[in-house]
Formats: sequence, C-alpha cells, structure tokens
Amino acid sequence: NSSAVVKTYACDVANEEELNNTFKQIKSDYDRIDFLIINAGVATIDLLGDYKDLGDVTCSIKINLLGAVGTTYLSMPLLQSGSRILFISSGFGLFGAAGYSLYATAKAGIINFADALRRELLHRNISVHVACPGDIDTPMLAGELQTMPAWMKTGSGRATPLGADKAADYILRKCVNERFMIVPSLDVSFLILLQKLLPRKLTTLIIDHVLPLPPKDENLT
Repeated sequence: NSSAVVKTYACDVANEEELNNTFKQIKSDYDRIDFLIINAGVATIDLLGDYKDLGDVTCSIKINLLGAVGTTYLSMPLLQSGSRILFISSGFGLFGAAGYSLYATAKAGIINFADALRRELLHRNISVHVACPGDIDTPMLAGELQTMPAWMKTGSGRATPLGADKAADYILRKCVNERFMIVPSLDVSFLILLQKLLPRKLTTLIIDHVLPLPPKDENLT
C-alpha cells in the first residue's frame, strides 16, 4: 500500500531501560498491536571455551532470548483478540550445531517459550507462531560467513540460503493458515523427518556426520 505510513522505533532489546522507554512511546502512539513479529537477534560463531569472558557469553542470550521474552511481555497489554505473534527462531533451535551453542540455546528457548505462550493465549484468541528456517540470504548470514572458521565450511550440510523475500512470503502464508511451527527450509524439514522416522541414537549419528565438527586437536579449554 503506497499510502501506508511507517513509523520506526529503535532500541537495544537487551537493555531493559531502553526497551521499557520504547514501549512507553509505542503505547502512547497506538492502542493495539495486530501482528507482533519477534525477529531481533545476533549469531555469534565460537566454541564455548573460546569466548573471552562471561559477559560475552550472556550477551548473546540476552539479545536472542531475553530480548524476545521482554518484547513479548511489554506487548501483552496491546494484544487483543485476533492479534498474532510470530517468533523467528532457527533450525538450530531444533538441532544444536558446534560453534553455535549459545545461538542454539536461545533459539531452542524461543521455541519452547512460544509453545507455552500459545497455550496461555488460546482463550484470548491470540495466535502464536514460530518459524524455524535454515540459512536465509541476509546481511547477518554474510557476516557469519566472513568470520566462520575453516572447519565449519568443510563438509557443511547446510543448504543454499533461501532468498529473504521467498522465506518471508512462505512464513506469512503459513501464519495465515494457522500453522504453529513453520519450517521454510528443506534441509531443516529433512532433519525433522529423520527424527520422526528413526531412533534417536541413529538420527544423532546421522546429524553428527551432516553438521561440521571442530578438529580433534581444537583447544576446548
């Protein structure tokens, strides 16, 4: 719609004061939220033992998980019957990958948070959805590829990234069709299918061979 008016607000979702102040302004400007999309996040690539200090470890969790929870909490007074909430998680929320331990932890948390919230809001007629895509062609992925260690690029089972427009269109169509978990990427769908069809021990072995592992002499201390 060429006549639509877009208003933007900027804040650090990991900063409680900034997030509170932003929502004070939003509540002053609007009386409801029809479609809340929780998409803010960062992807850090490091083995857990390679992080410099505890602050670096918790920073990723604060942005990717606590920022999503906080944004949802502050949105609750503005959500009414017929509203929708969409969380953008990741395939790595379903399968933990070496080098993405903190990212996978946060994204798995989002999936379970969304599942619990869906049940909390059933009687309010507020729909909750969570998308678990594989790689999407975005600036964040480009940044990942620039800093990705050589062992992660070798033998990676990750598929060709989806175009951002294609991924967004697929996810939004599934939201309209009331799908809770939305998986737009074939590689993630394949791994989910394996988990359904095969014993856990066997699927774990397969995924261990599909996703790259750090070399045996990697310093994990």
